Amino acid sequence: MSSTYSPNLKIELIGTGDQAGNWGATTNTNLGTLLEQSISGYVTQGVTTGTDTIITIPDGTTGVARNMFIELTGTGGASTNLIVPVNKKLYFIYNNTTGAVTVKVTGLTGVSVPAAAKMVLVSNGTDIVTAENYMAALTLGAALPVASGGTGSTSAATGTGGVVLAASPTLTGTPLAPTAAPGTNTTQIATTAFVTASTGTLGTMSTQNANNVAITGGTITGLSSPLPVASGGTGSTTASTGSGGVVLASSPTLSSPTINSPTFGGTPTMGASFITRMSSGGVSASGNTSIDFTSMPSWINSITVMFSNISTNGSSFMLVRLGTSSGFATSGYVSTCNDLDGDGGSSTSDSTTGLIMRVQSPAGVINGLMNIAYMGSNIWAASVTCASTTRVVFMGGGTCSLGGTLDRVRITTVNGTDAFDAGTINVSYQ
Repeated sequence: MSSTYSPNLKIELIGTGDQAGNWGATTNTNLGTLLEQSISGYVTQGVTTGTDTIITIPDGTTGVARNMFIELTGTGGASTNLIVPVNKKLYFIYNNTTGAVTVKVTGLTGVSVPAAAKMVLVSNGTDIVTAENYMAALTLGAALPVASGGTGSTSAATGTGGVVLAASPTLTGTPLAPTAAPGTNTTQIATTAFVTASTGTLGTMSTQNANNVAITGGTITGLSSPLPVASGGTGSTTASTGSGGVVLASSPTLSSPTINSPTFGGTPTMGASFITRMSSGGVSASGNTSIDFTSMPSWINSITVMFSNISTNGSSFMLVRLGTSSGFATSGYVSTCNDLDGDGGSSTSDSTTGLIMRVQSPAGVINGLMNIAYMGSNIWAASVTCASTTRVVFMGGGTCSLGGTLDRVRITTVNGTDAFDAGTINVSYQ
């Protein structure tokens, strides 16, 4: 019966009846060499930066990996690995190289041993792990430094460096502390530099450096420049105009302002620019079945739709529809329009799908206005007056109740398919 070998230390196990006359030599090797190596063996093993160094436990003969204590020499660093067998075994590793070395089973993670460190590792049959993670007590010959997570002190009275152990220490000498920025309002220590920067010397306003000074009564004079708007001032040294978003005059003239939901007192004078046109020269209607004006502000109260030399390629009456961010409303209208021709004739049309204009082409070219005013509660009232080149005048009006805030206007026809073939359309609001 042939010999076998133990699974971890690879000690030769003599088969029954084998090695007659020689078993003593095998036993001496097992006990005096292999077991001694695994219990008290100390070996040095060179490694090279960026390479794998493989050590083994061969069957029945000496091997580097069987030693209990392995001292690594050479150069360590990134990607420097000591590859050990998967056999379950304890290792004492002393990394006496220039950089970290990872001890692991091939293909696995292992444990990184820093340069100059001594660690106890174990192979658990899969990979290398640390052999201990708990100590019930520890006594050191010297104070554990702050850099290693200690206090650097053997006394609980003061500590050293950045570590003070006493709950309420009494500081002597000239202790130093970081200086907070002026205006800091926390429980951190206020240094003399912080106090000086925050309060100055306390005297006249010209000598103050404080960020916040409460003044009760009196006045502030002598500023070298106007207090800017960003600091709560007007940015101006005169009460006649002001600048930026601040107008001081009691009867100012506004030039191209952007005003959202204003409240005016007195009798302000509004220039022409207070009315906003959505297109500088109008929108060409030719070739379109509808013209849309969108992204209108929520605060507007009055809309004017303007028609210049408009005609269509069919006989469907024109409609103006209002809308919200959800789209254009096609219901909720009460609308009527009458036409009067030059011979005294008249006719009337109604609509509940839009603000109707009893205007059609090719009967003539249309010019005129529709005025739409906000009544409140998303209700709008409209009136229209237009004339055609065929001596017909169109007049009408109506209302529309929207489900939200108006932000768009559409000009189209009742059937939605007749197209405009001439003219321009524009919308203004205020």
